[in-house]
Order: sequence, then structure tokens, then C-alpha cells
Amino acid sequence: MEVLGNGFLSTSNICNSSSSKDVVVPLKFFSPHQSSSSTAFFLNGRSWSSSSLARLPRFRTRSGGWIRRRCGSGKIESVAVATAAVVVVAAASSAVADSVNTTAETTATAAAGGLQQVLLRPTAAEAARTVMEVCVEGTLSTLSQDGWPLGTEVRFAVDVEGNPVLRLQPSALHTKNLLSDSRCSLHAQLEQPGRQKPQCTLRGRIKRVDESKLKEMEFAWERRFGKEHVHDHDALYMMKVEQVLQAQDMGEEEIWVMGTDYSAAVADPLRECAPRIVEDMNRKHWEDIRRFCNVYTRLDAELEEASMTWVDRLGFDMRVLTCEPHKILEIRIPFPREVTDERDARSALTIMAQIAWEKERNYNPAEALLASV
Repeated sequence: MEVLGNGFLSTSNICNSSSSKDVVVPLKFFSPHQSSSSTAFFLNGRSWSSSSLARLPRFRTRSGGWIRRRCGSGKIESVAVATAAVVVVAAASSAVADSVNTTAETTATAAAGGLQQVLLRPTAAEAARTVMEVCVEGTLSTLSQDGWPLGTEVRFAVDVEGNPVLRLQPSALHTKNLLSDSRCSLHAQLEQPGRQKPQCTLRGRIKRVDESKLKEMEFAWERRFGKEHVHDHDALYMMKVEQVLQAQDMGEEEIWVMGTDYSAAVADPLRECAPRIVEDMNRKHWEDIRRFCNVYTRLDAELEEASMTWVDRLGFDMRVLTCEPHKILEIRIPFPREVTDERDARSALTIMAQIAWEKERNYNPAEALLASV
């Protein structure tokens, strides 16, 4: 399988009819067979050929790339690949949006013996672990004796597997509900600087912490909230997570994650420093932000505003407002490689900014060096 290039897929998010928001995600496109002239791209674990692209009402390219031509019957006559491109898909119905899967998070590249999955952003399980590691409050929903669900605000910590640990009072309604039915859910959402709200809802059963694990759970609680006055009758409870419902933002697609996958996942290493990086980039390096849009996304519209909204080990998210036409684009730009900490992330951003600066000016370091001699 021959990899032909990289690109970005931009789809209209029409899940909410009151707003139309374009979502741009990177992709890779390739030739399925060495001897074949047909092309395809791999998106969200699925290969899309020219025949499957016929389900889309229309799309066009920016700066080359995917080319779609229609014959008289409305079918695709040919699909060709030139260079890496930003592909704009205009979706006309929710069925089309579902078929394209506007929240695709993975690509695939050719590898020995088959396809190798490449993550563009943390998995749903990792995103949920990150939310639970950063947040300290959430909504606990329990079942009342009359059958109605009851949601109450609670504080929580997490153990090493991401299971929530709660300190509950015996007189509280949610505690009484849990004693009669241990089934419950805990919802938490992360307030990001860019107004996005990644969130997750954990589902499972809660029971009081056994004496054998009491010290471990008390340590997890103190690690998050410090030593504090505890009422005599308060007790620690732990939820054993069975399922997780994760969403990247309000109104976006929700993904179910098994409890075992959630427990095995690891929170993003930039979770604590991401707000600092985002603030510094938007306040001190706004020119680099605009260059990222101009160079790495190849937008064909003039920028009015651009800001970074979040960063993780695999890349960063940006919110872009174009002049004509006025559109809000949510853009994902991957790092050249996975970063491991704050220093590594800032270094990667600096390198990408330097490359973008050189490309904007058609700057060639070798020619500049020769000219100075």
C-alpha cells in the first residue's frame, strides 16, 4: 500500500441545526494497491474509496488534493490525488454526517504486514481519564426509592485505575439512595480556555471502602484535597467503573468506553500545564498562531481571529474565525511527534513556528548563508 500524502478533512457539523460549525481533522490518503490507479483515504478506522465517497453530496479541494468530478448521472467519474490538501465536505443531512463520522480521531499508514493506526488526538478512554484527573467536582446521580434519578454535586478523587473516590455523609440523600441501590453515574466536565468542555459520565456501582484499602483511598483523597477536618460519621466510598460515556465537547458525538479500557488508559501528561501553554501562545505568540493556520491548514479564506484552545501530547486544537465568509472552524494540528512534558511541547511549538515563518517568506537557510559569505 502506497501512502500518497497527508491532508485535512473539514466537515460541517450539523448535529445541532441552530449552528453550523466546520470541523477540520487531518487524514492520510493512499493507493490501496501498488498496481491500481484507484485511491482511498483511511478515516476513523475505515477505508473510504471513490464508491463510498459517492454518498457525499459534494466536496472541493483547497491547494490541490482530492478532485471530484461528476458525470451527467451525478455519480463520481473519477477521483484523483495530487498533493496534501484540505478537503471541504458540505454535508446536506445528518445521515451524511454520520457516514463521514465528523469526529474521526485516527488515520492509518502503510506498514509492514498491514495498516498501522496513527492517533491524531488522545483516545476516548485517555480523554476521560484526563477529565477525571483534572476535575475535582461532578454530578452524582443516584436512584431514589420512588424510582426517580437524583443528581447532586459532589467532590471526588480517583485511585490509580481512575475509579472515583467520594467522601459521603450518612445523612445525605444520595448516600441513603446508594445503600438501597448501588447503581449510579458520575458526570464531570473540564473547562478549557477555548470554551470547549470535554466531559465524561462514568457508570458503575458504589460501595463503602473496605478496611484493607482504606489507607490507600485516604491517601488518594488527601493528595487531591489535602488534610481537612472530617466529620466522625463521614465515610469513603468508591465507584467501580463499568462504562464511560465520553464527549469532546457539548453537542458532539458521544463514545462509549468499556470500564477495562478506561482503567488501562493513562491521563494526558500535559493536563496540568496545558492551560499555561495555551495562555502563553495566545498572549505572547499570536503571530505564530496565525502562521500555523496559514501554513499547516492551508485555509483559502482570510483570517479574522485565531486562537489556540487546547494542547495535548499529540497536537493542539485551534478556533478560527474567517472573514469572508464568516465561519468558525475548529482545527486540529498534530505535532510532528508525540511530546512527553511541558518543555517538550513548547519546544515542538517553537520548531513548528520557525518552519511556518520560513515557509511564509520562502526562506532558504542555505541560500541565506551563501549570500552572507
